[in-house]
Amino acid sequence: MFFFLSKLLIELLNPFNWVVGGLLISVCIKSRKWKWMLKLGSLFLFLIFGNRGLINSIYSWIEFRPLSQDNITKSYSYGVLLGGGFARFDPAFPDRIIFGDHINRLTESMELYHSNKLKKLIISGGDGSLIAKKQVESQNIKTFLLENQWPDSILIVEPNSRNTFENARNVKDILDSLRVSEPILLITSALHMPRAKGCFVKQGIEIISYPADYLQRNRLSPGDYLIPDLSCFSEWQAIIKEWVGTIVYRIKGYV
Repeated sequence: MFFFLSKLLIELLNPFNWVVGGLLISVCIKSRKWKWMLKLGSLFLFLIFGNRGLINSIYSWIEFRPLSQDNITKSYSYGVLLGGGFARFDPAFPDRIIFGDHINRLTESMELYHSNKLKKLIISGGDGSLIAKKQVESQNIKTFLLENQWPDSILIVEPNSRNTFENARNVKDILDSLRVSEPILLITSALHMPRAKGCFVKQGIEIISYPADYLQRNRLSPGDYLIPDLSCFSEWQAIIKEWVGTIVYRIKGYV
């Protein structure tokens, strides 16, 4: 039930849905006063949540600070890559894995291995959709790495996690079975890292945070502050999801 409600809540956290909802309600109600209030409110939300300059300032405030590979002075025995819905298999293209947003988690993991910063990679992530697609993201990632000449012996798949709490709990079981007591590299998006770190630390896992997939931009044009950007709405959804998720996880004792 918690999993179902969390997925439903995510859809309600998209500010674009608030804008559309306000406009639809304004059409349905008879009160002229409320019609104008809802229309003005929708316009206000559109301008605020579509502003690239504002969301970039938020990113600079909340995204986990980067860790340079040059500052990693040892080779870690294990790294943990958290899935984020970025690797899927499409039967229409059976010869490849299709990648979407957050793939930088994977490319950073690959660079860490090739620069001898980690020796083995635990890939954690199952099917996080409400409608079962029978896809295991961690297995898709492993398939891609094997196709690119990675040895099977260094890859460990954790295929059952549907959320961050389950990532941490299931990886803890793997580490305990391997009798791993040393710190591990935790690789996930900079935006997601605070909640992920909290979950792993709560499980008693000693980690070194390696955030990836940064969304903040170093330079913005004047138009970024003046012209609404529709892509900002889905990014705000991810930000609000992390804020709400952290609150819920604290209430449930996951972090």
